Amino acid sequence: MKIYKLKEIVKSMKKILLFFAVLLISNIAVSAISVENYQNDAVEYRYQIFILIYDNKDYKAALNKANEAIKKFPNVAELYVSRGDVYSNLNSYKSALANYNKAISLNPNLVEAYASRGLLKLDKMNSPHGAYIDFTTCLRLDSVNSTCRLGRSAAMLELGDMSGGLNELQASIDDFEKERVETEEFFRETEELLKK
Repeated sequence: MKIYKLKEIVKSMKKILLFFAVLLISNIAVSAISVENYQNDAVEYRYQIFILIYDNKDYKAALNKANEAIKKFPNVAELYVSRGDVYSNLNSYKSALANYNKAISLNPNLVEAYASRGLLKLDKMNSPHGAYIDFTTCLRLDSVNSTCRLGRSAAMLELGDMSGGLNELQASIDDFEKERVETEEFFRETEELLKK
């Protein structure tokens, strides 16, 4: 009975993790791109791909847009993450993994690439150990990232580390609260700047 309940908890955590991953991606979709010369155009592509994936659920159009963006900006790591997300939604997991790997090869400090690859490994590729490694790397790069911490918690629980997994779960809740406060502060500051 305990094994069954644990599997149900991990299954629920994966659903929560997917929700947080969408939040992470939505925040990143309009964030700065690492290659400054292409920033505005590449950000616009990412935003369009995000809308096609998460609002319209038009994955084929999103894939076309991602391919177009990568053809134009082949060295922008974030675009490979976007294309990986499209492939993941198309259940093309090997292609998604290849794109996340390419993003990491272009920018080994790109938190979202590790988060997306970790989620893919955990949820679709039955590789909790690989997911654990990715989420741990993600946290090394961004120590207060609730999505990565929640993912590592789910991986730890799947690997049988109950105590560590539950501790990570609590830490992810704490991180989420810190991120929420930081986001509210950012919006307040932005609002004040717009009033000036």
